[in-house]
Amino acid sequence: MRTRAGYLGSGLALVVALLLAACGGGASAPRAGGSSTAPQPQGTETLLVGAALPLTGDLAREGKQQKDGYDLWAETVNAKGGIEAGGKRYLVEMRYYDYKSDNTQAVKLVEKLITEDRAQFIFGPFGSGATLAASAVTDKYEIPMLSPSASSESVYQQGRRYLFGLLAPNAAVGQATIDLLFTLPTPPQTLAIISRNDLFPKAVAQAIESAARARGMETVYFEEYPIGSTDLSTPLLAAKARNPDILVGTGYTNDLVLMTRQMKELRFSPKATVQTAGPTYASYGEALGADANYVVSPTWWAPGSPYTDNGKLFGTAADYARLFQDKYKYDVDYIAAASAGCGAVLQAAIEAAGTTDPVRVRDALARLEVNTFYGPIKFNENGQNIGTGIAIIQIQNGQQIAVAPPEAATGRLIYPMPEWDRR
Repeated sequence: MRTRAGYLGSGLALVVALLLAACGGGASAPRAGGSSTAPQPQGTETLLVGAALPLTGDLAREGKQQKDGYDLWAETVNAKGGIEAGGKRYLVEMRYYDYKSDNTQAVKLVEKLITEDRAQFIFGPFGSGATLAASAVTDKYEIPMLSPSASSESVYQQGRRYLFGLLAPNAAVGQATIDLLFTLPTPPQTLAIISRNDLFPKAVAQAIESAARARGMETVYFEEYPIGSTDLSTPLLAAKARNPDILVGTGYTNDLVLMTRQMKELRFSPKATVQTAGPTYASYGEALGADANYVVSPTWWAPGSPYTDNGKLFGTAADYARLFQDKYKYDVDYIAAASAGCGAVLQAAIEAAGTTDPVRVRDALARLEVNTFYGPIKFNENGQNIGTGIAIIQIQNGQQIAVAPPEAATGRLIYPMPEWDRR
């Protein structure tokens, strides 16, 4: 028999709470852009999904992208009449808290969503570190959490039964990146790596290094920079002195914008620059303009990917990209797509389970195999998606051009990239 200490409370307390709510008593939970509270159609119930997001602070851009993806799913499924399960129909309400880019606060707010707001399901915070920390809470209360932004295998190797992530493992990122470079007539032989000292950036840097080593490439430099760095010139100069064929930079948008600007200042022009995660976000190109050209980035999803849900929710990957652009007026990236994908997967699991009971939905997630606009979804025994592959984009003339895999490619890799003085 499962328990949820501090969650269910006594029957009397629940009755009192419901009476207060009906009379308009009590304080409402602070929200950042919660869904509409318009009257529901007769015969429908509410499904409350909560998310703690970094809506301010260093990761605010990434937090907004997640929120936009979550909201677009909720609005779309509600417009289609909600989620049907067990003879009932549920309309989705999203509830958010801002953890201000502080992982400690993310954990507290996820617990608040469950114990005070009574969220039935949780969508993940941003990044592997925050997701790992929050997953201890969702496991404690037996509430499924779906993550659109944690790809580090170590997150899923902690025995968390209620965590499910849409991003393919970092090992797949490293393999896809190096495989693309080895399709070139003269593959690169050396690489330098500059990584943010954070769980995901280090993990993806190590995955790329491992895949490169397996191909016989030599890592001539590997340096980590602190979170919040405002000057990367020292590691960039050290890497430049080693004259690598490839520079790999890992971090988040602000870090990689800074790295690229300083590469230009230092006239550091390797044959290819690979960065993740940042170049796939519209804000990266907006910040750098033409200086973003030729940067290569692996991505967990691209609008040209040949994925479809066969008209169930969004249609094709391209359909979703157009809908997102029309609503939010910026180009969709993999984080926003995976965020909406979390909703599509939760919806499929609820329908398969025939109930909104969290434990039974968790079991449905564990055995789920479903095609979505984000890609085919199948979770391994640790809860990480192994059904969807990796795409590679290169920024060319200000546009993100998919250069791999062949079935999703809309252009060809430009290699070697021109030196700064010839761009």
